[in-house]
Amino acid sequence: MFLGRFKCIVTVSVSLSLLGFLTGCGGGDSSSSSPTPSSQSAAETVQTFGDITTRVAGTAQQPVVSAAPGGTVIGVAGATISDISQSFVPSLAKSRIVFYSYRNRNAQIYSMNADGSDQTRLTNNTSGDVFPAYSPDGSKIAFATNRDGNSEIYSMNADGSNQTRLTNATGADAYASYSPDGTKIVFASGREGNLRIYTMNADGTSQTRLTNNVNTFDYFPSFSPDGTKIAFAGVLGLDTDVFVMNADGTNQTKITSGGNNVAPTFSPDGTKIVFSKSDGIYTMNADGSGQMKLANTGSSDFYPAYSPDGSKITFMSSRDGDFEIYTANADGSTPTRLTSNQTDEFSPAGNFGKNGSVWAYTRVSPKLVGAGGVFGSEKAGFLLGQKGTATASLVTFDTAAPSSRSGARVAAQTATDTNASNLVFTVTAPDSLAVLNFYNGFDIAPASTATLTNVPLPAGTTGTIVSFDAATGKVATVIPYAANRGAGALRFEQSGDTLTFTGSFGGVWDAKGENLTPDGAKSVRISAKTGRLIGWQ
Repeated sequence: MFLGRFKCIVTVSVSLSLLGFLTGCGGGDSSSSSPTPSSQSAAETVQTFGDITTRVAGTAQQPVVSAAPGGTVIGVAGATISDISQSFVPSLAKSRIVFYSYRNRNAQIYSMNADGSDQTRLTNNTSGDVFPAYSPDGSKIAFATNRDGNSEIYSMNADGSNQTRLTNATGADAYASYSPDGTKIVFASGREGNLRIYTMNADGTSQTRLTNNVNTFDYFPSFSPDGTKIAFAGVLGLDTDVFVMNADGTNQTKITSGGNNVAPTFSPDGTKIVFSKSDGIYTMNADGSGQMKLANTGSSDFYPAYSPDGSKITFMSSRDGDFEIYTANADGSTPTRLTSNQTDEFSPAGNFGKNGSVWAYTRVSPKLVGAGGVFGSEKAGFLLGQKGTATASLVTFDTAAPSSRSGARVAAQTATDTNASNLVFTVTAPDSLAVLNFYNGFDIAPASTATLTNVPLPAGTTGTIVSFDAATGKVATVIPYAANRGAGALRFEQSGDTLTFTGSFGGVWDAKGENLTPDGAKSVRISAKTGRLIGWQ
């Protein structure tokens, strides 16, 4: 049987009996219209715009800021934008929990809101699916399954779609957990005998063994919020201890001493680790000092994990009979039952997830621009849309030749009617623009390469018009143009709340990334308030 029903509840390391490849009871193998400079040198400038921090190599034009009653847009160009990152304080109200349950006989994966509502089944097959963990952006879930006859790691979208096998080893693979940037998965595998800790890329490539020690086995790995450390449980003899090592497997250090200490996970700020012992749930400092048992926890409580904001923990407990999912405050107070079924439900460490708008392990989103950035490694400039102090949208663009980035410019097309939004910008390049991407969904989910909108710029595009909705700060239209197509320079005029642009336009892309004028246009009219297309010729 793939999963036992906690037949070996003698120690906290009973979780090992849940997988068929292990037997016995512990043995076996304010508005940010004004940018805030953070630091500056002759080579680069770091500036903060609300929750966005940028790093510019070279001398860029001064930020161009245009504000409306509801939104603000900030534009920067004229140098190499080498880094854009977003600070983020997660919201518990928007978080989700992923767990597995026997309510439909086989162990299957479910998700629910942080208050226990909207319990949704994600997998549906005759095999067992267990130990799920969200990716940091909430878009993916990694889990273990024996659907192929052996326990392997799979990933799927957060709604249960696109279930994809990541490992294919002779030994069992389980206990997967994502790195803070979502590019790596750490897991335990018995492919070489005893369970050891491995990492792999999020797509299953580059599987690498990290631990090879005297322990009988290692399991329950999880990354620190900054991605530099991995905590895991190691079993040797009758003891199970928490270890911490560098993310490359070096400097393996035992930070507990004897007993049964399992399922360690870091707090969102990286200063604490929460874990299970035989007599309850404990926290300790990240170096192992200051161990403290949480109030209202006992021998029936297992698998703790912090909420995204660090204010709560989630855990499983049999205190009311069947194993169910509970939450409590981070100090153990006010335990609250979330599930209520006649069959057992399990909540592995690292399960406190989200619906895409909060992070489980980190307060910083995946990098937007820079090495491994969602928008790419370097850009010539950007337009940042804000609603209040929150990021609403981001547009990035680049010139055809990196050497011409210094000549790129952004300009606000100021409307004369004070009732208009003024959130209309032009982006120009000395040669041509080659790339323009935007994302409007920061209030819903973090940006990812799959959710970016790429505007295919026609050859010879020398500039684009980018308009924003005054109420939301989100991109409304993107209109590429070419001044060298015989139409002369771009011309602009206003009548009431209507802005009219005349030139040679390669199309008009709306907020959904659809080209509304696939045959191009010579004149386009947009609303100065909403930024949306009114008409064209």
